[in-house]
Amino acid sequence: MGFVLSSLAQRVVSRPIVDLDRVARTVSERRDFSVRAKKYAEDEIGVLVDAFNEMLSQIQARDAELTVAKEEAESANKAKFPRFRCPRFLWIFRRSLQVPSRSWSESSWERWRYPPSSWIPR
Repeated sequence: MGFVLSSLAQRVVSRPIVDLDRVARTVSERRDFSVRAKKYAEDEIGVLVDAFNEMLSQIQARDAELTVAKEEAESANKAKFPRFRCPRFLWIFRRSLQVPSRSWSESSWERWRYPPSSWIPR
């Protein structure tokens, strides 16, 4: 008789805590803030579950706001710089770093009017 009552009491106490742990792990692994813990009773553990669910609601709302702000910033950036291009000099320099076989020769410097001899002040 004592064993039955003890196991029943343990189930009543541990079930909400195990459920809360399961929800916390799910949120952590999947980054899904829409999951909520089930409240079993109006006791201390129920207050903890309410606080946890409220925290998830606030995180979910902030995450949605950040997503909207990011999309607005990206669209504003695209409107401000529709066809941003590097100057030709930077493109050639970047390309020379990507392709090691192409190096800066004397003719490359002359083509861009920046020969190495112009680096030395007169």
